[in-house]
Amino acid sequence: MGAHGLPLIGTGDWNDGMNRVGHEGKGESVWLAWFLCAIVSDWIPLARSAGDATRAARWQAARQGWRQALQGAAWDGQWFKRAFFDDGSPLGSASQPEARIDLIAQAWSVLSTPDWSARQAMAMEAVEAHLVRPDLGLIQLLAPPLVHAVPSAGYIQAYPPGVRENGGQYTHAGVWALMAAAALAVRQPAPHPGAAQATDTPYRYFTYLSAAHRASHPEWGRHYQIEPYVMAGDVYSQPPDAGRGGWSWYTGAAGWMHRAAVESILGLHLGAEELFFTPCLPAHWPEAELTLTRDGRSMRFILVRASPAMALDRWAASGARLLRVGERLRWRDLPAHSCFVVPLAPERTAHPAHRGTGAEGQEAGPVQPAPFRTRNVRHRTDPRQAPVYAASSKSPLEKAMTPPSQNERDPKMLAKQNAGFTAPPKGVAPRILLAKDRAGTTAPPPTEPHREILTLKRASRVRYP
Repeated sequence: MGAHGLPLIGTGDWNDGMNRVGHEGKGESVWLAWFLCAIVSDWIPLARSAGDATRAARWQAARQGWRQALQGAAWDGQWFKRAFFDDGSPLGSASQPEARIDLIAQAWSVLSTPDWSARQAMAMEAVEAHLVRPDLGLIQLLAPPLVHAVPSAGYIQAYPPGVRENGGQYTHAGVWALMAAAALAVRQPAPHPGAAQATDTPYRYFTYLSAAHRASHPEWGRHYQIEPYVMAGDVYSQPPDAGRGGWSWYTGAAGWMHRAAVESILGLHLGAEELFFTPCLPAHWPEAELTLTRDGRSMRFILVRASPAMALDRWAASGARLLRVGERLRWRDLPAHSCFVVPLAPERTAHPAHRGTGAEGQEAGPVQPAPFRTRNVRHRTDPRQAPVYAASSKSPLEKAMTPPSQNERDPKMLAKQNAGFTAPPKGVAPRILLAKDRAGTTAPPPTEPHREILTLKRASRVRYP
């Protein structure tokens, strides 16, 4: 441990480009302290179950020390610092002109503990304020980029500003931000005035990180310049190359993105014996569905915004059983085929921008939509949340690259489009239209009729209706 009670960083931690922060043996890593807290929290029960009480006690004492240091010297006032150099000066502090805030120190303050805290919320608010670029659809790793910083953090400063770890969107870390935002949203005390907005944030981050969404965007797609069907390691954030994709085919980032979609947005937590759900669906998704195949069992789960009674009544024909949010299910005890409906909180039924109006001014419930299918996930969405177009036989990726012809539009359907969304400009495929909500903030891009893209498999294995 170093002088501040934090683990030594040596010549780099997760960010190996910070190889001069602690090369003299005294520098400390704030992120590594959060990470170690998460690791030992998982390993302490294992040590106890193995009868190694001494090791468990040692880890518990170390975790307590790290947490005290993190809430002490590591707290900068509005967010957590990133590290301390060998000379004791901070990295990732508001007092610095460069690298004032770092993403992973904030995200892991949430991911390292199952509890909600005001400082976690402040740290993620700082991420949104200083690192998220809605205009470019980016989540920067740090800001501002390192150029003239003294002492030097290391070879990270050899990268041009906004490239890779030096202030670009580094996808691996961006996914951690998505996961942290989802965890914070489901933990936040209720009632909370920003609940609906908080549950929208993870999917918004998903659209920033998704290659398919970025490549099909009318503005971002022009600058991206790499494959639309695999994950990029990074996206540049500074002109003249802002929005350009860096290294592609980043399999590690793809694995984390898959976990974020399944575990953080759909909310599936799968253990060796049990599973449970803590979904964080965006407000414009009335429901989502997935089928889990494991050890010869096929388990169908339907997440729906309805009361338990309404949900069971709607899916009675499927033989659905009720599974509440957070309720643990012993999946190994299930038969070969099973179906469960998971009712979600009614106060999160829909965002005002995505709801219709029924008779006498009463808000209408969600209508039956057509599903988007992949091999193991089906997602349903309210068709009124986006302009509706006639169906196309093309896949989303094909259609994203092809301007619409006149016969691909249905004038009657176009006349019924939601007033909160803008008609597509001439020559732009309808599925890539960018929507604006009433506050003028960017909403997730609408896609093909009644569909949202949540691709969890390789493009070659995706099935479309």
